[in-house]
Amino acid sequence: MTDSLTSNDAQSESTTTTEPTTIATEDKLAQKFRSVTLQDSKDGFSIENLRSTRLLQLFNPSNKLRYHDLLETDFLSEFQKTDIFPSKFTVKLISWNLCQVAPTTELAKMVKMSSPNGDYAELYILTFQETVSLRSFSHNGSVIDQWCGTVLRTLPAGYKVVHKSGLLGLTTIVLASNPLSAQISDVRVETVGLGYLSWYNKGCISVRFSLGKVGDSKLSGLPIQILNMHLVHGEEDSSANARAKNLQKIGNTFSLVNESAHLTPDSGIEAKDTIERTLDLSDIELQKISNESVSISGISEPPVGDGIVLLSGDLNFRISELGRDSILSYTNSKSFAELTRYDELSNMIGQKSVFQGFQEGVINFPPTFKLKGRSGEYDIKRKPAYTDRILYCGPQLTIKQLEYGSYPVYGSDHLPVCAEFEISTAFFHPQSLLDHRLQFKDYYQHVISSMRLLEIEPETIEIDCCSGFEQRVEFMFKNLCDESLTYKIAERNKGFFRQATFRIDKERSTIDRKSEKPVVFTATPAKIGKITASYSVTLSGFDALKTISITLNVKSVVGVDIDKLEEQQYQNIVDSFTFILSSKSTLGLTSHLLDIESFDSLSKLEQNILKQVTLDRVNFGKLAGANEIGNKASVAVLDAMYMWMKFLPDINIGTPRGRVLFSKLIDLIKFLGMDNEKAYEYFGFLFNDEYEILDYLESSVH
Repeated sequence: MTDSLTSNDAQSESTTTTEPTTIATEDKLAQKFRSVTLQDSKDGFSIENLRSTRLLQLFNPSNKLRYHDLLETDFLSEFQKTDIFPSKFTVKLISWNLCQVAPTTELAKMVKMSSPNGDYAELYILTFQETVSLRSFSHNGSVIDQWCGTVLRTLPAGYKVVHKSGLLGLTTIVLASNPLSAQISDVRVETVGLGYLSWYNKGCISVRFSLGKVGDSKLSGLPIQILNMHLVHGEEDSSANARAKNLQKIGNTFSLVNESAHLTPDSGIEAKDTIERTLDLSDIELQKISNESVSISGISEPPVGDGIVLLSGDLNFRISELGRDSILSYTNSKSFAELTRYDELSNMIGQKSVFQGFQEGVINFPPTFKLKGRSGEYDIKRKPAYTDRILYCGPQLTIKQLEYGSYPVYGSDHLPVCAEFEISTAFFHPQSLLDHRLQFKDYYQHVISSMRLLEIEPETIEIDCCSGFEQRVEFMFKNLCDESLTYKIAERNKGFFRQATFRIDKERSTIDRKSEKPVVFTATPAKIGKITASYSVTLSGFDALKTISITLNVKSVVGVDIDKLEEQQYQNIVDSFTFILSSKSTLGLTSHLLDIESFDSLSKLEQNILKQVTLDRVNFGKLAGANEIGNKASVAVLDAMYMWMKFLPDINIGTPRGRVLFSKLIDLIKFLGMDNEKAYEYFGFLFNDEYEILDYLESSVH
């Protein structure tokens, strides 16, 4: 063996390995992006006339958000003829059963392409087996990181690790040049254990990603899937069947990105398509779309199963019907084609019992297993075999194999194998893609910001209210769109432990399309002052936010010093006494007085009178009408005034207001026909004793 790649390419026999440079180079894809000349993209087009933007206007608000990616992709697809260009890039896949070999600079012998000028590939895929001992219970992330660092140091600047994953001894690493890495998206990883009781000492890692994908499936790019396998070992005939069963289990676990690829004839699951294919539109939306003659046919095309599958690993297939000496003889004479006649895997592929739809390059290199340490010699305990393999599946015009071989790098009991490919695909020019996305973003944000969803009237309420009484505040919520809306109300700037300022009727509810509903806030303020609360109103599924605010100017006459009453409040109290004194009789006037202890002791009418005394000008003319039959209004007014008097701090007859109201009180006692003892029973809370009342009743001046 030499230090160069041993392969089916005669040219590679004379290729020498040199240490890679660390000088940054512009890769071919970057050069392509720089050199490509784009046509004028939809020169003079009107954005409003494209299908995507017309549908954006016609969709209900929730579907404007739900189908953003679909509409954006449909918008970008308008520029396929002008802004998407064909391109080619190279891939190098290296697979190696490490047998726990530590990261080595020997990788420098492998990373360069086998072409005479020794270029680097744009995409590198490393699939390792036995990175750590198979007796371990998990993969070793630090070892994987060490391998990533070693690979990056062997490559020029401008590469990055786009994916790394481990499954016990299995490790998959994907590196790409910076321009190509920007084209990789939707990376998905799946694993399956193949050991005893599905243990992961044997198994498979599937890594799949999209290359050049834009938006959803309509511009789905090129799907690529990497299968890193370590199948069951063994030289017995039964072991080959066990390996076939391993493949069947893998095929029944993972879907493949190419419909023609099957690991075994009876394995395979339907490809999982996570993109929604059917637009879920309301009848109203469909009618609008029909009225505007907009076609939705083909707006979301399902992906075609013509991706690329790269399969590699320690598949553990052996050379059968040949003894060890015969295998060594063919190997020494480089009669590799003769060896492959007895290769289990080659024969099973020929019989179509495994790997249908896959291809493998011509094996023109020595068996890769089993070697003794760093000696380069085969272990006499085992028959040499081609256990380590690389196969691929993909459209003929998309993938072309350039090289297939192995490297004489020692330390493990396996030799590394590698394959080089050229892949043809198409990319959206990055700058053009950015420009068009900004175009759509601006238009989309304009449409979204101008959506009329929910109207709240009014948005601000400021009212006077009465302390001690429940106050209701009502907002009208109006749904302006053609679908139901679910709203949620939350108080802003509310401390975690602070009690809510208002009780809200239906903090979270739904409003039917084109309808309205009242939302009521209630509070029972306990003291005089200003109460302010602000609320955010959010809509489920939308970023839209509205703010409403309530300010209550809380007032009261109860418990307030006479001289601190507002002028209208004072006048209302004076007029209330006058109204009572003008009653035609005293019938029933004192029937409730001794039962009054709090606001709750008052009837609704009496509470309203007390509120009017506090906040408004009392309509005594209207109340007089209620006195036509009995003294209903006078009783109510007296009960309200009695409530006021019970909590009155004092009556200071040294002030004008005090003298007037005290005089009204004495007139009321006389009007009710009470003597001093009776008066003290009802109004004793305002006097020292019944003798004080007697003095005032007998005095002509009070």
